[in-house]
Amino acid sequence: MATREFEGAAALEGFPNAWKRVMTDPRAFFAEMPEVGGLQPPLAFLGVTAVINAAGHLVLGWGLGGFLRIVLWQVLGAFVSAGLFVLIAQHLFGGRAGFEPTFRVVAYAAAPMVLAWLPFRLAT
Repeated sequence: MATREFEGAAALEGFPNAWKRVMTDPRAFFAEMPEVGGLQPPLAFLGVTAVINAAGHLVLGWGLGGFLRIVLWQVLGAFVSAGLFVLIAQHLFGGRAGFEPTFRVVAYAAAPMVLAWLPFRLAT
């Protein structure tokens, strides 16, 4: 089963399969994930996970402001995290990977964020 990424209009159609694969077989997903191919496919995946996460919080009463903050912070946080991981890996461990492959890992590793609103629901 090859790793599926997003391209154009197929992004939403491919999301459930990619999400399921990351969640159920992460070792194979990340082993088969290409290191290059642009930031758009992983950014689309990250965007969908952020919107689903934020929609769950919206249902819980966080409001539109909370929705927008969650999406913004989840996406910006992925860029900042990937940048920090690259700096740490290159300077402390002699890593050779650049920003793109690191961002791809960070973006797809956000798959569990789809469920991040559930603890708030279960606590009420």
